[in-house]
Amino acid sequence: MSQRIGTDEEVTKRILHSLSCNPKYRVVKKQGAGNPKTINNDDTFIANEKFTSKSKRFTIPMASLDNVGQAIKNKVVEDRSYLIDASVVRTMKARKRMTHHALVSEVANQLQTFNARVGDIKRRIENLIEREYLARREDGDGQWTKEYDYLA
Repeated sequence: MSQRIGTDEEVTKRILHSLSCNPKYRVVKKQGAGNPKTINNDDTFIANEKFTSKSKRFTIPMASLDNVGQAIKNKVVEDRSYLIDASVVRTMKARKRMTHHALVSEVANQLQTFNARVGDIKRRIENLIEREYLARREDGDGQWTKEYDYLA
């Protein structure tokens, strides 16, 4: 069926689930073994001739599939990590040396498109240290301070 309408198999399952499993708007009847709330590849669908609606226009809510939403969330997290990296590097390139608290607050102020969590900023700083864009500063006794130096 997904080849006939020219969409992904996951998108087709989502559309068919919306049309056949919604208790208020069952436009299509699902026939097949298994759970009536899930769509399988061997299910068949026929038009529901008994379907009626009180209004001429109605909207059928789309079903959300967890794995489709998870792929989108992963892409958003990845894009945000690039934005945080760019902001940290841009700030450190201009200042050369900053304390941890000042760097986190500066990056949070620069990222106005979304609310960056402090934990995410810390993780990205650690990643930049591993990739040798930043380095922790040591004092005269060999103790780590709460300052970072820009390396790249």
